[in-house]
Amino acid sequence: MTIYELMIIAVAAGVFMIINIIMWSVISHNEKKAAEKEKKQPAVEAVPPADNIPAEKTAAEIPDTIHRERPADFIITEDIVFVHTDETL
Repeated sequence: MTIYELMIIAVAAGVFMIINIIMWSVISHNEKKAAEKEKKQPAVEAVPPADNIPAEKTAAEIPDTIHRERPADFIITEDIVFVHTDETL
């Protein structure tokens, strides 16, 4: 290798190091700002009292669904039921 090729490699390595230092400085600054912002936010509000929670709908309040007849060639081979809860399995 000639001296010029070695100088190009050294300059490229130096530019890479400078870009890397700037990048990590910006990342560190943003993380510090986010941490300070989290400290300033108020705590989560308490759950409202049970008086404000609406009651479940009764059968009379739920609208009737439209029942349509299935075509003769339509056959269900498997039933799938989705239940949405807050519980984690």
